[in-house]
Amino acid sequence: MELNLKTYNPNLIVKTIGKALNTKTKTEYVEEELFLPKKYGEGRILGFNFSDGVGLLLFDCTFKQKLTITFDETLLSPLLFNFISTGGFTHISNHEYNHYTLNPLQSTITANPTDSSEVLIFQPKEKVVFSSIIIDRQKFKQKIDTGLGNVPEKVKSLFLGTATEFFFYQTNYSMASSIHLQTAINNEHIDLARSVYLEGITLELLSNQIKQFKNSVSDTTIKRTILNNDDIQKILEAKEILLENLQESPTIESLSKKVGVNQTKLKIGFKNIFDTPIKTWLRHKRLESAQLLLLKDQNSIKEISEIVGYLNQSHFARQFKMRYGVLPKDYLKQIKKDRTFNI
Repeated sequence: MELNLKTYNPNLIVKTIGKALNTKTKTEYVEEELFLPKKYGEGRILGFNFSDGVGLLLFDCTFKQKLTITFDETLLSPLLFNFISTGGFTHISNHEYNHYTLNPLQSTITANPTDSSEVLIFQPKEKVVFSSIIIDRQKFKQKIDTGLGNVPEKVKSLFLGTATEFFFYQTNYSMASSIHLQTAINNEHIDLARSVYLEGITLELLSNQIKQFKNSVSDTTIKRTILNNDDIQKILEAKEILLENLQESPTIESLSKKVGVNQTKLKIGFKNIFDTPIKTWLRHKRLESAQLLLLKDQNSIKEISEIVGYLNQSHFARQFKMRYGVLPKDYLKQIKKDRTFNI
């Protein structure tokens, strides 16, 4: 099935797909929703047209036949933030000079120069969860014209629409972004509350991606590594090993050997996916576990510090205060006070 679209408006995209499938769509506030007829597949496609030129397109479905969507090359190309949570899709742009496939936990930022083609391809019989934040740069420019002071020139030109060359950036998005995507797809808000909530989620997701790109541009020490599905599974396995061994966590060297990925890829990949370095992530998890144990009030502070991997109680107390703003002993006193008050 091939569709030719003369719009990048997410709601109109959904309506056009619905018309091609001879199926009515549902309109509510800023949202357009299409449930696929059984003869074409299963699942749904959602479009949201928010304020200031920000839109969101969501595919959570399986097509029975290949779907190719071609956007008219005379259209003013938007800035696209594409994400894949499940399955994959192919994106062809810039008069076919750029051709790539996205896999789970991968994302791209793309922008075409004027009069360039854009094609999205979804394969048949494959569950796909695809999201795209679509920025109408003419409308969005009015919102951000004076708020780009510290943003790299490359990013500025993308949002202001002054870039004259094709732009492409690919990376693995973080777990924080993954949570935002799942929340957007699965939330149960209705009516106006749903629209406001989803706009907030979309802007938060957009903020995460801009921050990630900005860091990669401004920090020359960051090496960008694209992870394949096997790499991602190994890094997720490494996370589980760390959680199971908070008291005596393995070194990065031994952890990389256990999961079968080199140290460099493990460290860079872990930071990409969890948005924080391994050691910082581990410290936070230890302190979260300590907080829960303090709430249970079944162990002494010394015992808790040892359980979560701190041999030095004073060091544990300092780290706990840095994280939560209070010493463990004072936190415990407050818990006991609150319990006494509630009796």
